[in-house]
Amino acid sequence: EALRANPQAHRPDASLIDTLSGNASVKDKLMAMAQLADAGSAVAAAVPELTAMLNTAHQALRTSAVYTLAAIAEPAVEPLCELLERAGVRVSDGAESPKFDDRWITLHDAAYALGAIGAPALGPLQRLLNSPHEWTRMNAAFALGEMDSAASSAVPTLEAALRDESHYVIRIAASSLGTIQKTVASGKLVQLLDRVLGDVAGARD
Repeated sequence: EALRANPQAHRPDASLIDTLSGNASVKDKLMAMAQLADAGSAVAAAVPELTAMLNTAHQALRTSAVYTLAAIAEPAVEPLCELLERAGVRVSDGAESPKFDDRWITLHDAAYALGAIGAPALGPLQRLLNSPHEWTRMNAAFALGEMDSAASSAVPTLEAALRDESHYVIRIAASSLGTIQKTVASGKLVQLLDRVLGDVAGARD
């Protein structure tokens, strides 16, 4: 009865959120995030401080922020998607240079958080696959694959991404399709392979 009468009674104190943006130690910030994660969506107010840590803070803080955002879930989806869109703009403009080449791609922390959130992020991530920015599309395709079979409804959108102008997006979309639903995606992946082999044969001629 007391909790119903006072909904704030079981929520973490606002000082936990202040800890994240202040000069507290890494240990104190990790402890604050552990308590915030326990509160889930009730601490949506912490999302700005948590997203600010992604790709910038100490590795332990970044990892904890990812999992705390995943625990907050739906309230974190749009801010994370906006973060990926802004990152895509910066990369397209040359203001930021993420680490990726033909052998290794280091994706944005926000993609891991969205993948961990799961179902609430499905629609927004599929919309991001239509972004004009390659880096944003790469991260969206990756995040969907992180959801495994829970992202089965995104299979048609990922199949469409197999015709993306970026071979990085195609690569990640193909990997995600293989992770999500091997049997459903196999036909499109075979078509992709046939197209690639055809292009190679044409180049040799």
